[in-house]
Amino acid sequence: MADGNNVLLVVVDCLGSDALFGEGRSAQTPAMDGLRAAGVSFPNAVTAATYTTPSFVSLLTGLYPSAHGIRSLAGGRLDAGCCTLAGVLGEAGYDTAAFVTGPLGRETGLDRGFRLYEHRPPDDVCYGRWGSEMLASFPSQLRRPWFVLLHLWELHMPRYVGPAFSSAAHGRTPYERALSTVDAFISLLLERAPMGETLVLLTGDHGERVPGTAERFGLKLGKVLVNSVVKKLPVARTLYRKRVRRHVLNRDHGYHVRDALARVPLI
Repeated sequence: MADGNNVLLVVVDCLGSDALFGEGRSAQTPAMDGLRAAGVSFPNAVTAATYTTPSFVSLLTGLYPSAHGIRSLAGGRLDAGCCTLAGVLGEAGYDTAAFVTGPLGRETGLDRGFRLYEHRPPDDVCYGRWGSEMLASFPSQLRRPWFVLLHLWELHMPRYVGPAFSSAAHGRTPYERALSTVDAFISLLLERAPMGETLVLLTGDHGERVPGTAERFGLKLGKVLVNSVVKKLPVARTLYRKRVRRHVLNRDHGYHVRDALARVPLI
């Protein structure tokens, strides 16, 4: 058996650095603030991609998407020759488990090295049945020392806000209220972890453009560039109006590499 600390890696989908380190934020995050106070913080960590799948694989391999083989949200698979953090820790005697959602199904190859790999639907939220079951079984279902990857989805559109956090007291926007929801779950999770022998790491896979804030970067320029190409082509203009505006210009992440999307917190 390995002789070392447990490792809890919490990745909050769509958690940009400004959500925890920015000025004027209104989310209530006492658990995350406590981790900041007790640990070491890096507010300017940069993700390898501004959408989920390649970013996660980079976190677990230390490789850029061009090297590990997953370059898009779906359809790729981890190259056979890539080592993963779970594989390395598993060989060192750690019990390894992942609790993930969204696009991170087994077809990506991201389950490599994990003894337990649970993929849940995105609407199995931390304040619902899944969250209750997770807290009830954590960490008793694991053998020490363990490595756990926990992927939380509540900040992702359409935003999942717990009933107890739906008021403005927990954030001005649905994004911030969802962050308050996640923080409360993390607090309960940390109460169950043997903190004296557990290394906790908290980060985001990428940031998010939050409507109602200043994060409309690049969209006006993008419209100008696209319009300059299609304004004389009626068919292309129709395609742009129906598809590009809906699927590219109005997306909340994945289409750009500006700071709000590429910069994530690391605690």
